[in-house]
Amino acid sequence: MGVEAPDGVEIFLCEDGSAWRGDFDPCADDHPLAARTRLAGIDHVAFAQPLTLFHESVLFYRSLLGLVPLESQELASPDGLIRSQALTGGTQGQAVRFVLNVPVLGGGRTGTHLVQHVAIRSSDITETARSVSAQGLSVLHVPGNYYEDLGARIGLGAAALDTYRRCNILYDEDAAGRALRHFYVTAPRASVLFEVVDREPGYAGYGAGNALVRMAAQEPA
Repeated sequence: MGVEAPDGVEIFLCEDGSAWRGDFDPCADDHPLAARTRLAGIDHVAFAQPLTLFHESVLFYRSLLGLVPLESQELASPDGLIRSQALTGGTQGQAVRFVLNVPVLGGGRTGTHLVQHVAIRSSDITETARSVSAQGLSVLHVPGNYYEDLGARIGLGAAALDTYRRCNILYDEDAAGRALRHFYVTAPRASVLFEVVDREPGYAGYGAGNALVRMAAQEPA
């Protein structure tokens, strides 16, 4: 059964173990990415929303899927503030995570920073980043001054900073020191952005502190 969300996204409700799972079988063992990317499933999906549908969309996902909205955040972007609303499957495992992103002023512009985006978990993000680059995929370039600021602000060691810089990995910590490491795979004129994340147990955020860096890096030169 399929249900259409307010913004036109189609949600399909399927019986567990039904034939649709065949569309998402992992890569064959001899696939060049299979052994090295260490990908482990979907972490979250982010949807760009028009401001006029924001509250309706939150209510839709609460009612249909029973998701719990977390505290919303307002993020700076090259075009102004963006409201980001995360919804999860609750405190037990948070197996389902959606994020709704809307321009606060409702100007109607949905630039590169407001494309739909899918975040995939990795068990070894450094190896994943190296493997993705080796296969010719484009990783979003992070400016060098980001890592200078990161070292001064959080105090990461020189070796870790150098690894993150070479792999274009972004880093965030919560108040308890639990970390998120993530990077973005890009494609020209793509309508979907892919993110790869390595989330330490207990870290519940989405790297909001890195949002402006990511959106600025996406802007056309």
